[in-house]
Amino acid sequence: MSHELVICVLSPQREDLVPDLTRAITESGSSIRDCRMTLLGQHCAVLLRVAGPWHALAKLDDLLPKVQQRHEIPHLIVERSEETEDNTTLVPYAVDAVCPDRPGVVAELAGFFAARAIGVLELHTQGYRAHQTGAAMFSVQMSVGVPAEIHIPALREEFMDLCDRLNLDAVLEPIKT
Repeated sequence: MSHELVICVLSPQREDLVPDLTRAITESGSSIRDCRMTLLGQHCAVLLRVAGPWHALAKLDDLLPKVQQRHEIPHLIVERSEETEDNTTLVPYAVDAVCPDRPGVVAELAGFFAARAIGVLELHTQGYRAHQTGAAMFSVQMSVGVPAEIHIPALREEFMDLCDRLNLDAVLEPIKT
């Protein structure tokens, strides 16, 4: 039987952090199920879902403080988790939006989907300057899990109305796997 750990790391950026962290996972006899890593300014954020038999995860529990000390990681969180099953009743959709940079865009989009019992599966945002004008812009890419019983044309129409009200250039389309 497989067990899982969720590991969250926030650390100043170091090139050897990810190789050392993943080496500890391999040495413990565990395996990476999901991983996200991103640079946020001068910091590195790593999110991992690791699986393995209980003794491998116990060994990883012993190895992680050593990695934390070696890299002077200020924030390392480890949580035990139940093994998850894929939810085949959710249809994955991608949302891609661009707009002039202003506060509240993510909250509006997330609120729209939450009000319809649609969960956000992934979220990425980025601020940047427009090439032609130099104006401050903001982009949002998200994956959402749409319950199969939701009427997609109605959802798409409501979404486009929201985008018009918020001055967003956006699309909502199925993710092709």
